[in-house]
Amino acid sequence: MHTNVDAMVVDGNNWREIDHELRSIAKRQRALDAEEAALLCVVARQQTWRQFGCATMLEYLEMIFGYGPKVGHERVRVAMAIEALPELRDALANGDVSYSALRELTRVVTANTQREWLDAVRGKSVRQVEDLVRTHRKGDLPTDPGDPDLKPRRLQFEVSTATDALLRQARQALADERGRFIEDDEFLAAMAAALLEGGANDNDQGRAKFQVRVSTCDSCSQTYFEGGGRKTAVSDADAARADCDAQRIGADERATQDIAPKTRREVLHRDGGKCTVPRCRSARFIEVHHIVPRSEGGSHDASNCTSLCDLCRARHKSHYADYGIMPRRCLAPTRMSDLYAA
Repeated sequence: MHTNVDAMVVDGNNWREIDHELRSIAKRQRALDAEEAALLCVVARQQTWRQFGCATMLEYLEMIFGYGPKVGHERVRVAMAIEALPELRDALANGDVSYSALRELTRVVTANTQREWLDAVRGKSVRQVEDLVRTHRKGDLPTDPGDPDLKPRRLQFEVSTATDALLRQARQALADERGRFIEDDEFLAAMAAALLEGGANDNDQGRAKFQVRVSTCDSCSQTYFEGGGRKTAVSDADAARADCDAQRIGADERATQDIAPKTRREVLHRDGGKCTVPRCRSARFIEVHHIVPRSEGGSHDASNCTSLCDLCRARHKSHYADYGIMPRRCLAPTRMSDLYAA
């Protein structure tokens, strides 16, 4: 159906008709977004991009839609998420929720919380949905108290064109190594880790990964990272990550290490100094982590430890595995890295 736009412009009293046509377009656009998402899941499974000589799915999406890497990555992430969330998928197909709002919902919604979140965002703007989502964890209900520390912080830098080119090159090199798109948070974390580990060598393999100062409040259990003269509250996931491979300083200022230096060296040597997540290519910024968490009775023995790169470890919201990728327990590949592998 084509709208006679020129005729509408001439008639200045037909604002209701114009509004009706725009709402109709918006609804059809949402239906197309749902159709695209379904096809993206098929493309991911069949690796259709290989038939056209594309190295990755993101390259294929840029060829078809003109999506840049970040947009393409988000489109695939949302498509994979709503494939397992039928109420969200149907709400998009029926035009009941915009794609932008649904994209935010997929960050927190699970199969058991779909209806509650759809009801909560009805009538809200995308900005309001973002504010609600970004203070909640995956699995939370919209009525659960929000945690402001979960909301991402926006940073802004002014750099020269030469520095911008270097950053782009570094990001691409990291993406090539990981075999997938690199989020802003992962990229900056990797650069910070590279600087902080700049003097690391083979003799440091027995030292605990976390050398930043970490403190936990005895009364409220909130954990803080301390750096640059400032204490910053961190999420439970970041606290668990630091706690997994930590060096502890007691009241007498003596340091003890959870995973013994000998054990760390044994694990790193056994795993070849590489991340043990299937399909990950990283041999840099490797951390030693427990397979069975300490909270579930796991020991510090080498048999219960494995090597993970910082990015694979950071991608998981809980202390091991919303997606069950821990090596030696489940050999299923990480979902998103599969999609972008050459």
